[in-house]
Parts: sequence; structure tokens; C-alpha cells
Amino acid sequence: MLYTEMVTQLSHPMFSTMRKNSETMKKIIQGLCLIAAASMLTACVSYNANNAENGKRVEEISQRAIATCGQGNVDKVTTTGFNCKVNR
Repeated sequence: MLYTEMVTQLSHPMFSTMRKNSETMKKIIQGLCLIAAASMLTACVSYNANNAENGKRVEEISQRAIATCGQGNVDKVTTTGFNCKVNR
């Protein structure tokens, strides 16, 4: 096939429509990617007042645990209490 024949075939209206459709699809995909990225960023922001209260409670119990068990001898601290390490 000669170069001029190839150019003539590529300038056919069907190929022109295909190029326009691919450009439209690219724009749609880019828009969807931007929307997806924005929604992922907004989903990262979360605040739970209950977690903040639990954190304060654990901090208070931690201080009590250190006073009772001694520094470095606290095994576990939760919102309901604490355990000292057992010296074996």
C-alpha cells in the first residue's frame, strides 16, 4: 500500500469520529479520576468523640498503673483497668 493511499484512508470520516470519541472518553476518565481522588481525601477525615474520651480515660488509668506497679512494670492498660507485670 502506498503512503498516499494510507493517508487517504486515515482521513476517512470514520477515523475522524473515532478520534473524537477517544478524546471524549479521555476527558470522561480524567474527570472520574479527579472525583475519585477527591472523595478518597474527604473520607480520611473522621472524628469520634468517644475515642477522645477513651484516650483520656486510658491516660488517667496509665498514670494510676505506673503509681501502683512502678515504672516499667505495667503489663496492660485498658479503659476499664490495668495489669501489672508478674515478676517470675
